[in-house]
Amino acid sequence: MKYPHQPFLNPSYLCLLALVFGPLAMAISSESLWGFKPCHLCMIQRIPYAVMTMLVIFQGLIRSKTWMWLLLMVGFIASTIAASYHVGVEKGLIALSEGCLGAPSTAKTSQQLLQELLSETKPRCDKPTMILGFSMATWNLAYSAAMVFYFGFLTSISFKSAKRIQHD
Repeated sequence: MKYPHQPFLNPSYLCLLALVFGPLAMAISSESLWGFKPCHLCMIQRIPYAVMTMLVIFQGLIRSKTWMWLLLMVGFIASTIAASYHVGVEKGLIALSEGCLGAPSTAKTSQQLLQELLSETKPRCDKPTMILGFSMATWNLAYSAAMVFYFGFLTSISFKSAKRIQHD
């Protein structure tokens, strides 16, 4: 069934939106529902998902499914790179960046120091939150890598069929 004037009712559109917005929604809900605090690298890992979500929402601007899949594959490659870096930091393979260490204390009095200690700070990037034995960055790495292969496969099939049509 076609939904020319209501793309939000199209099941394939909803699945695509779930693939790109689902991980972002999960990250945000883990904060609000379970109290997980994202580190600096966790926040960076959300950027590709936000961009891909906007791409899918405004997919009418991109007429070709092939180009949409290619752009999503590139987005998931970016997510895979960010997640790989984060996992490397968690495992101690990569040195912590300045944003991951937390800000140094600027307190001049004991009262200011107490205030800093009681204020909310971002967790260090090398102290991950574990879910079912894996960090959220590791889960993101596995998911992003799988999506790179999935959208790469779709793009490859689409380009091959387009070439076949041109030659016929």
